[in-house]
Amino acid sequence: MSKGSYPLSKVYGLLEPGPVVLVTTRRKGKPNIPTAVEASEVKAPLVAECYASLECRVADTWLVNRYNFFVLQVVRAWVDTAVKNPQTLHHRGNGVFAVAGETVKLRSAMK
Repeated sequence: MSKGSYPLSKVYGLLEPGPVVLVTTRRKGKPNIPTAVEASEVKAPLVAECYASLECRVADTWLVNRYNFFVLQVVRAWVDTAVKNPQTLHHRGNGVFAVAGETVKLRSAMK
């Protein structure tokens, strides 16, 4: 698997489909995942087997106490350049998952 840098302006396309998101951290200098890859901008490790990796920094903690909600800023993004049509896993709740199916292309309204 070979990941290449990905434009931050296109990161929304990795999040909007709603795939399962794996958040990694580092505790006492040790990563909490089996196949850790060093990130370039943050201390938390990346996962080698994931199609896409987003390195984030905490941008705002205003909603943490009330909603346990952190606002993050993506500072670096990576995708596996060998994968042209990734199959994403979607969590539907209550232990039910779905693998993304057919891709339909429509004219984008995103600017």
